[in-house]
Amino acid sequence: MTQLIVPALPVERVQYERAYVLGLEAMMKVIRQLTTTEKGRQVPTNQFPVFAASYDVPQALAQVAVLKAATTRLKVRPIQLTVTRQYVTLRFQLQAAAGQPVWVPSAGALWRLYDGFLSNLVGIPFQHLANIQIGLQRVTGPLTVTTPIRPSFQNYDVRLTPSGQTGCLVKVHKAPAILARRAPIYQLSHYSETIRPDD
Repeated sequence: MTQLIVPALPVERVQYERAYVLGLEAMMKVIRQLTTTEKGRQVPTNQFPVFAASYDVPQALAQVAVLKAATTRLKVRPIQLTVTRQYVTLRFQLQAAAGQPVWVPSAGALWRLYDGFLSNLVGIPFQHLANIQIGLQRVTGPLTVTTPIRPSFQNYDVRLTPSGQTGCLVKVHKAPAILARRAPIYQLSHYSETIRPDD
């Protein structure tokens, strides 16, 4: 490998380690699902991990253009950017150039994908990582012909989409206005007990 697993700079190392811990349980679950064997041997599959990182960004809806511009500076760009009132979520999934990609997953290959995902998040301008989700998705290309591949996280770049799309899909969810309700006022006498003086 040409890069260190954990970044050398202290701030980047903290970002990497925090992200690593947040997604560790989900990653272990994906590894167990993909590396189970059939009759003692591993069989090819067209299921690939899908990675998503959610950041707490106050007033995110007011800065959609800034958030979108920030994703263009990533080495591997997300396929989708979802913006809600308080959160920004970047979603990465495998881009199939042609055919239906298949692979024989191993724990080592899955950890390399996870490392690529985490390394890509280091230095991102969003500061408060709230959550990491990792799931599985069957990837089917435009043709039915299966294409054996050895995926790296570089294959997750939106610039590799068959349609030649150069930017990620931006979804903006504007939450409906919530009407404030007055809290009921309780009398203190309902909660205080009567204390009688001693005779």
